[in-house]
Amino acid sequence: MVWSEEEATKYAKVVTDCDNKDRSWLYQLENCALKKQANEELFGEIKHELEDALQEDDEEKFTVDRLRAKFKWFKKEWRRIENKIKCGTGLGRDDTKEPKWFKILSPKFTFVGKLTRLTVL
Repeated sequence: MVWSEEEATKYAKVVTDCDNKDRSWLYQLENCALKKQANEELFGEIKHELEDALQEDDEEKFTVDRLRAKFKWFKKEWRRIENKIKCGTGLGRDDTKEPKWFKILSPKFTFVGKLTRLTVL
């Protein structure tokens, strides 16, 4: 499944949102549910929120495995873009344009990273 920009952006917003809970899903995933079996329940709840945000009825479109894979991809791409920005390489190139999801997740990954050593060195 290829994610549209709208889907990726909504997913980033859902993961960073703190409405109706003490901590964002991002914080909970990085600190409380490091093992796959522990985060399965969290991704299930994220799935329902994302489907509500996108008003999606297709139960098979967003599975826990797809959401987990996309979250890992977000982290990997965030690190890659952050490295380019910090090192000054490729800042003027098209391949380092910051996607909308990056602008949403970057401050949160940076904050959570300070607590969990996720940040780029």
